[in-house]
Amino acid sequence: MDQIQGLKKELCERFDMSDLGDIKNLLGIEIDRLPDGSFFLHQGRYIGDLLAKHQMEGCKPVATPMASKITGPMDEVDQTEYQRLTGELMWPSLATRPDISYAVGYLARFNSKPTVAHQQAQKRVLRYLKGTQFHGILYRGTDPITGYCDSDWAGDTTDRKSTSGGLFTLYGGAITWGAVKQKTVALSSVEAEYVAVATWVKEALWTLQWLQELNIDITTIGIYIDSTGALSFAENAQFSPRTKHIDIKHHFIRDHLEKGSIKLSYIPTEDNAADALTKPLDRVKFEKFRAKMGILNREVIEVLDPSE
Repeated sequence: MDQIQGLKKELCERFDMSDLGDIKNLLGIEIDRLPDGSFFLHQGRYIGDLLAKHQMEGCKPVATPMASKITGPMDEVDQTEYQRLTGELMWPSLATRPDISYAVGYLARFNSKPTVAHQQAQKRVLRYLKGTQFHGILYRGTDPITGYCDSDWAGDTTDRKSTSGGLFTLYGGAITWGAVKQKTVALSSVEAEYVAVATWVKEALWTLQWLQELNIDITTIGIYIDSTGALSFAENAQFSPRTKHIDIKHHFIRDHLEKGSIKLSYIPTEDNAADALTKPLDRVKFEKFRAKMGILNREVIEVLDPSE
C-alpha cells in the first residue's frame, strides 16, 4: 500500500489529476466490487441508453441474440444507420458481452450492403439485450486460466469459409474472446478446427506474456477443442497427402506444444463454450455456454454461494 500511495503522489505531482478512489466506471463499463472480493463488470446503463435511442425500451425480449437463419425482405436499407447500430453493438460485444459477439460480428459483414432482413436481425440483438440488460461477467474464485476453441466448418453459405471462435476465462469469467471468419476455405472440418486452434494459440501466447508481466505465475495455458482429428494432427509431426497443402504458419502449434507453453485437450462439443462464438444456437445450449463464459444477471449474483 505504501508503494501504491507513493506512485499516486508522484503521478499527481507530474500530471493534473485527482484520486477518485476505487474505479466504478470506465468508458461505459460499470465495475461492481462485491463483499467477497469478486468483481462484476456490466454495461447496463449503456444498454439502457442504446435501447432508448432506438425506441426499443418496450420491446419484447428474446432468449438468444440470433435466429438460426436470417430471413426477411432483401430490399436495401440506409447504410449509414445500419453501420451506426453495428458500431453501437460492437462496444458491448468487445467489452463485457461475449454472448453477442458472434451475432454482431456476423451482421457486421453486411455493412456495405445491408437489407431489411439484416436490419431486423440487428433489432433482434437489441431485443435480446432488453432481456439481459444487467447481465455481465463475474470474476470470482481461483479458477485457473482456461481456453476454448471451435470452428463452424464451411458455415458461410456464400463462400464456404469457416468461422473460428475462441475464448479464455480466468477466475471463472471471460477475459478475451472473438469470432473471426477464416481467410481460406478449409477442405475438411479437421482443417477448419486446426486453423482455428492456430489463431487461439497466438492469443494464448499473448495472454501468457501479459499474465507474466502481472507477476502471475502461469507457464502453460490449456486450450480445449472438440475435434480429435485436429488434436491428433497437432500432436503428430508427420505430414500426409491430405494435409500437406495447409499453410506452414499454422504448424507453429506443434512448436509450442513441445515447449510446453500450451496444452491441447479434448472436450465434447456439448461442453465447448466456444461453440457459441461460431454459430447461432438454440436456447438451452446458448444459456449453458453463456454461463461457462461467466456471464450472469447482476440481480442474482449476491445470493450465490461464492464456492459456486
